[in-house]
Amino acid sequence: MTKARHAGRDIITCASTGNAAASLSGYAARGGLDCRIFVPGDAPGGKLAQPLVYGADVLAVDGSYDEAYDLSVEVTDEYGWYNRNAAINPFQVEGKRTVGHELAEQSKVRGEVPDWVVFSMGDGCTIAGAWKGFKEFYDLGYVDDHPKMLGVQAEGASAIHDAFQGHEDIDDLADTIADSIAVGRPRNTIKACRAPQQSGGDTVLVSDEEILEAEKLLGGTEGIYSEPAGAAPVAGVEKALERGIVEEDETVVVVSTGFGLKDTESAKKATGDVNHIDPEISEVEALFGGAEAAAADD
Repeated sequence: MTKARHAGRDIITCASTGNAAASLSGYAARGGLDCRIFVPGDAPGGKLAQPLVYGADVLAVDGSYDEAYDLSVEVTDEYGWYNRNAAINPFQVEGKRTVGHELAEQSKVRGEVPDWVVFSMGDGCTIAGAWKGFKEFYDLGYVDDHPKMLGVQAEGASAIHDAFQGHEDIDDLADTIADSIAVGRPRNTIKACRAPQQSGGDTVLVSDEEILEAEKLLGGTEGIYSEPAGAAPVAGVEKALERGIVEEDETVVVVSTGFGLKDTESAKKATGDVNHIDPEISEVEALFGGAEAAAADD
């Protein structure tokens, strides 16, 4: 937003699966700029409510995120709007590097640098920016070590993982319940791969089922309600432990990047639905047994 104002633009745009759209449109409202958002047609309704409330024009493209991205670029070239898209706008990665700065600062306060920092990957901007930021503070001597970066992708959207692992056959189609990382053609693949490569880290793939289990695990143990893309790093840690990438005695920071209320349908798939009962105590007893039995269990 700041750079758009510096450039003298009064309309700002981006392609998004929902989270970036909400953030950008909120800042646009605050900064007095018009905002035009391109989203894939199947984006969760909860994610589209925010930009609409902020006054943005939300254009649901009948297609994938990659098609919405391509259209936003074409429109930018035609209309001259300021585009914040991944890989087009260099300030996006520069902004995300503050995540690395904050993690380094917290490591300094705690007196310990974590062995691993884990991110889910869509376009690859966040892990690239966070690594750049942490490495800057390490190079400056603010912290005496740096973490290894673990990038996590869904099996149905694995292009960055495939590139990092040297796979020749890279699928550019995206099919995963984790809509925020459902990117078939990531625009920052090279920068994203640089993070685990330079840090001595790695990448892993997780299934949609593992992501949903991780969403439930994160909620049930930590009281953190995350959307699927935000739970994917937890599933990735479990996968990395199984494969010996992460050792059991190592410290791990998981960065959860999206709130669960934006995608409640996925949460229902992870947990099941509510129990509907009549207003009778017998209904409760049918579920949990009598009060005496329940007290004995406690």
